[in-house]
Amino acid sequence: MGKTTWWATLTCAVPVVLALLACEQGGANPNQKGVGNQPGGVQLGIGDIAVAPVGNYVLFTRDNKLAVGWVDSGQIQPLPVDSPSRLAFSDQRSVVYVGSESSGEVDAVDVKAQSVLWRSPVDDASTIGLRLESSKDDRFVVAASAHRIQVIDAASGHERLSRYFDSGIADIELLPDSSRALVEEPETWQGEAPTTRVTLIELGSGATTTINVPNCADRIVISADGKRAFLAPTHCSKDPVSVIDLSPGSEAFDKNLPGFGPVARAPHGNIAVAFYDRDQGDPSLFDDPSQMPGPDSARYQLMLIDTGTLHYDFAEVGDALPRFAVTPDGNVLLVDSSWTGDTARIFDVPSRSFRPLSGPVVKLDNFAMSSDSEHAYVLQNDVFDLDIAAAKASHFGLDFTPENINISADDGYLFLRRNDSEICIYDIAARTCRQRFLVPTTAR
Repeated sequence: MGKTTWWATLTCAVPVVLALLACEQGGANPNQKGVGNQPGGVQLGIGDIAVAPVGNYVLFTRDNKLAVGWVDSGQIQPLPVDSPSRLAFSDQRSVVYVGSESSGEVDAVDVKAQSVLWRSPVDDASTIGLRLESSKDDRFVVAASAHRIQVIDAASGHERLSRYFDSGIADIELLPDSSRALVEEPETWQGEAPTTRVTLIELGSGATTTINVPNCADRIVISADGKRAFLAPTHCSKDPVSVIDLSPGSEAFDKNLPGFGPVARAPHGNIAVAFYDRDQGDPSLFDDPSQMPGPDSARYQLMLIDTGTLHYDFAEVGDALPRFAVTPDGNVLLVDSSWTGDTARIFDVPSRSFRPLSGPVVKLDNFAMSSDSEHAYVLQNDVFDLDIAAAKASHFGLDFTPENINISADDGYLFLRRNDSEICIYDIAARTCRQRFLVPTTAR
């Protein structure tokens, strides 16, 4: 029924100003903004705001250049990168790695010193063409384009290795051990059977291991312990949830579970979430046929998978394709559907039950969650506070319509881009713009 790549995903996860490009979404909600590194890099090129996990600063595009804003003072400083596209944070120092579309490079920028440490050419530095990841130990920066993966030494900027994939690249992930990268290619077909090739690359030595997975390509999710990967597309006939064993020396396809994706998981939990479509599911994938949802159940079910044991169970959703996001603590799913105008619902993971959301209709097309899992802040013309414990939505009543949203590391502030020259530092408790990142008209 077709394939989904990370280039196609970009047009589904868009800010309000690009909402007309939005497309049908199912499985893990791709519209969440957050602190620190994001899958494939923070998309500065579409107006997203990169929030440093430490140091109380944010980075964004200003007049087609990279800028840093210091939250305490509201001061803005220019950084020497033109046409920034995607950004990855170092986890070890106040350095960011940024694609520059104008120069076709990835630049390492010392934020505090406002200087470039090195520049490294890449095949494609555009927002839509680049994926950018940095290893947790800050030894490697990985850049991927449509066909090539480049591994860059984070200290020197020298290219350590490069691999070309004739059929293209659908997704990349760095494993939590910082020593390997996973590269997924688009699926190929033999008759009605798809196969997706996944390659694990040792970042130090360049050694590779190739795994063939009987499924279509889509976003891959790595378990928190790094032992397994889960691949589950949405739009590919009878898409299963493919489980891949990532144990060093034993990397292999494990099994297919009945379900669809992409899969979502909490940052530190052992629960992965997929969904099941009663009308499209494959009965042969059930080890225990009694687990298969019956013909009188709702068409769509949440599928909750223990990433350690691979045990799973289901909870009925309804007759509209669901999309979902997991709170940081893993205890709640925020569930809605891009098919309908219905408001989001709150699913309690421990009790496997839904709680209705009171207040205005809230759609999860652009949102951020607090790190304490108590709130989601949803951008839809105004900003809506989704109080998870109270199961209630309320709006802030802003006097402007933000273009983008993100949240501070301490949960105290929202960063609301008003336009190209102004970002509101919104004090959540006081319900006001405490400070602004503002570009004076004389400087423009």
